[in-house]
Amino acid sequence: EADAPIFWDTIQNITLVGKEQTYDLQVETDHNFVANGIVVHNTALAQHIGLQVALRNKDVAVLLFTIDDTRSQAIPRLISQMCGLQIKWVTQPQRYAEVTPQRNKAMREAFDVLRELARTGRFDIKDASQGSSITFAERWIEAVRETYPGRPILFVLDSFHRLRDSGPVSQQAERERLEQYSSRIAGLAKQRGVTVISTMELRKRESPATRPHVEDLKGTKQLEYDA
Repeated sequence: EADAPIFWDTIQNITLVGKEQTYDLQVETDHNFVANGIVVHNTALAQHIGLQVALRNKDVAVLLFTIDDTRSQAIPRLISQMCGLQIKWVTQPQRYAEVTPQRNKAMREAFDVLRELARTGRFDIKDASQGSSITFAERWIEAVRETYPGRPILFVLDSFHRLRDSGPVSQQAERERLEQYSSRIAGLAKQRGVTVISTMELRKRESPATRPHVEDLKGTKQLEYDA
């Protein structure tokens, strides 16, 4: 409703206004904030979606492949989201007077929930220490499918641009790599019936070649992107 305090609206058009300074923001606890009257969310959203799917669906296997964060960094963030507590309270509870016995109990219970989700195959996390290649991800998905045949799989890939099957490559080879990887990820969805949520970071043209350009993705027709 138009007079509701929060409502969903459809983007009618996008107008390019040139290059502007961009900031990467993260908000503790809720991980969202209001910008010019619009509720926006930082990149923890993909992890949060995966967790909520696992919590609400007993017959789904959620696989979180985080390449930027380690597993030990991702777990406290998930506990923070589950409890509505600041992540610093989760990682160092002994340092903050705000961590009451009730909040400590809530954190322990959240950890137990994550452990039970993992035990029953509903939620699993792997990071770059176990591999950062698309081949590793494909093998992981196949292993889960063999263990839980018939169970739908949600694959959450955090930082698509950091996937690697080899060492550094040239800019042209980088573009070919992105096209190949995006095709293989699309294959997970189309040929293996896996639902995929993927995040990635883009870079400016003059920045170091550590992130892809928007132009690098145009030939794939597999990825949706926004700027």
